[in-house]
Amino acid sequence: MKKYKIYLVGCVAEKDCQNNTLYDTAFIMDSKGIVGKYCKIYLWGAETSRFKRGKNTPFSLDFDSFKVKVGLQICYEIGFSEGARILSLQGTEILRSQKISFAGNSQIINPKDSVLKRAKKNNQVIIKTINLQECQIQRKEIPYLKDLNLALVESIKDTQWQKIF
Repeated sequence: MKKYKIYLVGCVAEKDCQNNTLYDTAFIMDSKGIVGKYCKIYLWGAETSRFKRGKNTPFSLDFDSFKVKVGLQICYEIGFSEGARILSLQGTEILRSQKISFAGNSQIINPKDSVLKRAKKNNQVIIKTINLQECQIQRKEIPYLKDLNLALVESIKDTQWQKIF
């Protein structure tokens, strides 16, 4: 990992020994160990009986050696736009979403949703040089973050939307 400046992204069931609870945790590791982790906030279905909801918000980790911010999400969370939006507002340039599936189907996708590289085998490691300027260009072309209307978000916080379910 050190020789090639590789960072490993993974997901584990993490036990908090202090309160004997499990978290669905994504992590980023370098040659020295874990450099960042994120506990899943949006638990799906039966996950609520096994895991405790994370308390931390999605985060960006600034890799000094690469000058890039990376954000993590886990599986079901990709369906909730606010997580990706928070990460974007924090300056995230690469969003890594861990997906529950058997090994394989890894892809590198650019901001315009074009697949730049796709793994052909379950155990294949894919490498692709990416242009981080594409993030800034795309954010100017389609200004979702600039046009965000926080007043709309604030307007629902005191409503009874939870009763729908």
